Amino acid sequence: MNEYNKHLLLLIKRLLLVLLLFLLARVFFLILNYPHFSPLGFSEMLKVFFVGMRFDLSVIIYFNIPLILMHILPIGKVKNNRIYQGFIKWYFITINALLIMIDMADARYFDFTLKRSTAFQYQFITGSDEFLVLLPRFIVDYWYVILSWIGAVFLFSFLYSLGDLRKNTFLPVRSKAVSIVYQIVMFAFLMGMMLVGARGGLQNKPLTVSNATKYTSAKYAPIVLNTPFAVMTTFGHKSLEYREYFTLEECHEIYPVLHQYEHADTSFRKINVVFLLLESFSREYSGYLNGYKGYTPFL
Repeated sequence: MNEYNKHLLLLIKRLLLVLLLFLLARVFFLILNYPHFSPLGFSEMLKVFFVGMRFDLSVIIYFNIPLILMHILPIGKVKNNRIYQGFIKWYFITINALLIMIDMADARYFDFTLKRSTAFQYQFITGSDEFLVLLPRFIVDYWYVILSWIGAVFLFSFLYSLGDLRKNTFLPVRSKAVSIVYQIVMFAFLMGMMLVGARGGLQNKPLTVSNATKYTSAKYAPIVLNTPFAVMTTFGHKSLEYREYFTLEECHEIYPVLHQYEHADTSFRKINVVFLLLESFSREYSGYLNGYKGYTPFL
């Protein structure tokens, strides 16, 4: 029981460390995007941060299932093996560093979309031919995001190294049979707790992105969420099926939209109304909404 409790304590410490990392990423997100959420009172901020831990814990458990199992499996002193612990450290730091990278990168991308990125956005970005061309430019423009992520990973690695397998104060069990039964019972209990945590609670359906608005207004929902969770819960969702009810030729016959007129008088006459339809024209590009000339000094 002594050895088993020792690894349970290590698991709790390591999961709390990941929660701390997600908390720092949420603070980073709020600092970069505070104008979009202002005014945000202190009590409301504490509320969204507290509720956000539920979404953090869900994605943390899903992506750290191998690590959790390696801590709670009743396999005795095998878990003290150097190679065993080395794999845990490699997996733990690598996976969670990638999760935080996605979360912190989206903190800057949020300024263009005003929502947490989902699997659709990442599929669109990575599937574009221009992504690799624009990547160096993104690195130059948002260097502070990269440096912040590197600093967070170094802090994460340092805090991880503070935990070790030193002897603790748990009392050993005299009966080996009792120890085995205890470990099996604890393993079953912890598996159930892991399932509840991954689902986000005991409700009928697992947590989704839309659940964030149950605890706060839609304005503050992006603070409650984290990007890895948004991507995970939307991955594999079917997109809308494309349906073609009429061919282009049939549309032109039924309702022609292209009109050409020939007039002898070609002088300019102020009789037209022109509509400009702009795709992906976010607030970032509007001089009127940002208080500077920007890309549209006359709009």
